[in-house]
Amino acid sequence: MVSSEHHQAKPPLFGQNLELFFAITPSLLCITDFDGYFKHVNPQFSKVLGYSSLASITQPLIEFVHPDDREATQHALDGLVHHHQAITFDHRYRCANGGYRYLVWNAIAQGNLIYAAANDITEQKQTEQTLFQERDFSKSILATINSINEHPRSRITQHYSQQTLENIFDLAGEAIICVDQRQTIRLFNQAAERIFGYMAAEAINQPLDLLLPAAFKVIHRQHIDKFGKSSVPSLRMGERRGNVSGRRKNGEIFPAEASISKSRTKDGLVWYTVMLQDITERLQAEAAIRRSEEQLRKTTNALPVLIAYIDAEECYRFNNRAYEDWLGVPYESLEGQSLATALGPEIYGTIQPYLRQALDGQSVTFEVEFPGSDSPYRWVSVSYQPDIHDGRVRGCFAMTQDISDHKAADQLKNEFVSVVSHELRTPLTSIHGALKLLTTGQLGQLQPQGQELLEIALSNTERLTRLINDVLDLERIESGRIKMIKVQCQVAEVLQKAAQAMMPMAQTHGVTVQVLPIDTYIYADPDHIEQTLTNLLSNAIKYSPRGEMVVLKAVDHPQQVVFKVVDHGRGIPENKLETIFERFQQVDASDTRKHGGTGLGLAICREIVQHHKGRIWVTSVHGEGSTFCFSLPKTFT
Repeated sequence: MVSSEHHQAKPPLFGQNLELFFAITPSLLCITDFDGYFKHVNPQFSKVLGYSSLASITQPLIEFVHPDDREATQHALDGLVHHHQAITFDHRYRCANGGYRYLVWNAIAQGNLIYAAANDITEQKQTEQTLFQERDFSKSILATINSINEHPRSRITQHYSQQTLENIFDLAGEAIICVDQRQTIRLFNQAAERIFGYMAAEAINQPLDLLLPAAFKVIHRQHIDKFGKSSVPSLRMGERRGNVSGRRKNGEIFPAEASISKSRTKDGLVWYTVMLQDITERLQAEAAIRRSEEQLRKTTNALPVLIAYIDAEECYRFNNRAYEDWLGVPYESLEGQSLATALGPEIYGTIQPYLRQALDGQSVTFEVEFPGSDSPYRWVSVSYQPDIHDGRVRGCFAMTQDISDHKAADQLKNEFVSVVSHELRTPLTSIHGALKLLTTGQLGQLQPQGQELLEIALSNTERLTRLINDVLDLERIESGRIKMIKVQCQVAEVLQKAAQAMMPMAQTHGVTVQVLPIDTYIYADPDHIEQTLTNLLSNAIKYSPRGEMVVLKAVDHPQQVVFKVVDHGRGIPENKLETIFERFQQVDASDTRKHGGTGLGLAICREIVQHHKGRIWVTSVHGEGSTFCFSLPKTFT
């Protein structure tokens, strides 16, 4: 790991195992902050780009990007920072020696950091660019060559000076070789000199066989003769096109791609034009890609999860062997199939809305029950990550994991908690009643110290009662035993009722509750939505300093209404923004002692909102306050 004394602080989760992974991976790995300044880079990053240490990389990432690529790169990074979606992009990156290399990046944002991995595709890019440029250029060159073949040299010079002709031919990146009907070389450009190793003076007036491997000479000559005698019209870029072999002056045989065309002069003579390029590097690049694909295939086939790539047309373009066990068909047969065909109407109908979100550019994770080939149903967790390139979604990566055992364990745990809670409730109710009676003094007065202990016992009994009630409420909601009766509700009325219910608590804590109502409707269970709002208001009031204001409002959108509870309390650390909605999760372990509560209120809120097909989340600035939000649909779902 490259490091410097100026970058001592390590990001969260950067432990020994991650250090080892960073050290051995062949990819370029780095971690930056949202401003693009590097926090960590791995040895491969330094090896490929030539930077000796992290301390030598003092500028943000964007400053190392080629000027022509900066706008697109900045756009991709802005989307990553604002939407926290995994992205893929490529650009030219400046090396320590001042040169540039093409890198293709995969990046994701988590917390305040960007985690990125890159592969060097410089050779592949150069090969692709060369091929495209030379193919386009060769079209115009061939037209000129054919006109040359139709005229004697003396007449051509009326249109082109000798220097102009030489410039045209020598600009071509492909070898241009003209031969007469006896297959004698008459024209041999600079690219041909470079590829074959012969100077033009050595090749001109020599048979074309000079440039062919011995094994192909006879069959090649026969093919050319047959082509010349055929009635096929003159061909542009050749009718015969494919991979052939050439022989260099040093005897080396190399793979090539060639095009051949013919033209007839007014005298009836046939001229042939061969345009040829050495594809050694391209084949090597293709072989490297195939090896990489084979390694990817071996790796993914060894994993017990379903991994696939789905294109924009909702067809499989890659999938691993695990699909064979799930669908009961050879996994190779899925390539090119649409998901609707491969999965059937039941499964496809379930996942299609989530798939469309991914193909619209959103990262999606969801849990659902699927029928399996060897069991009635399986619970699975599905993740879709969009593949975005140059602002366009080309497809998405899909990972599906069997979580049936996890779900079964959760169910067993929930049943156990429910049974225990029910068994505790009856004796606890009796204990609470007895303690309450003792505090009234009807059975005799206690000494002050005894009275104080009695108050403590009563307080803790009430807290335990609340905890059991919350556990049972959560269990009933999760199991579906509490039905959400959805009706049309006026948003302003729901807000006012929740605020009124919390006024006594707000007055006790010296906090003001401001309501900003709107005139619109939602379809929801009003009692449970009020319960959600009062839970959120309760937290906001408890953690707000005296004299502060808590704002309760709603924002109208075309398809949904977003409710917001805004406070100016201590805020929530970024690493708690997701986990705060889990069971028994609180910002500080001492909160239960200081403020009461059970650690289940937000979990109950999440279950209620999700049963309404909504979403709940929180934004916060630590030390300044938090905004809890949840969305509800405006129409019946």
